[in-house]
Amino acid sequence: MGLVVVWFAAAATPGVAAQELPILPFDDAHWQLWQASAGLRMPESVLWDPSREVTYVSSFDGFAFGLGEAGQHLTRLAADGRVLDEVWVGGLTHPTGLAWKGGHVLAVEPRAVAVIDPTHRVIAIDLDDREIHPFAMLPPGTLDGIEPFANGGALVSSTDGKLFRVSSDGAVTKLYDSSALDRPCADIEVVPDRGVVLIPTYFDGQVVALGVSAPG
Repeated sequence: MGLVVVWFAAAATPGVAAQELPILPFDDAHWQLWQASAGLRMPESVLWDPSREVTYVSSFDGFAFGLGEAGQHLTRLAADGRVLDEVWVGGLTHPTGLAWKGGHVLAVEPRAVAVIDPTHRVIAIDLDDREIHPFAMLPPGTLDGIEPFANGGALVSSTDGKLFRVSSDGAVTKLYDSSALDRPCADIEVVPDRGVVLIPTYFDGQVVALGVSAPG
């Protein structure tokens, strides 16, 4: 199983002692608001949906490789941590990073990126049967982070140290490779106005900043 914990940080409110809050304080400026676990199996990534005020959680479920392909899921949580749907979207394969793209949720799988419509549950290419179809096929490895990037495309990181650019038509280009240094690429962040991608390196204990530019 897994657990999602939310912490809140704010200046102290005059006249309100931390012990008066319904949940025990963490320190003077941080306290736990809620935690959730039902339906979560090794939660790896969370994505807040501001228009619906819900959170999506990917279950990597790394101890269940015996389930084979399409044995994992996303869970949907209310803003207060209540589990709305333990299996909101099923049929995924060890999903990791989550991101937004054009009103759709992108879920990174080991060799694909699933496109999910939050309104109609699962819509990718085939709008009739709502099946999950690959958005892009990448080389073998465990994908982690995904961020929208340039003209409907995305940047995707791999835990074996690679960073890929995926164009809107699904074409894949490798931009960076630190595998020879045994340096992973975890869940990335893009700073588009500065042309920078930030890469946490997981076990390596560093954050690497790379300059990137849009194709063409």
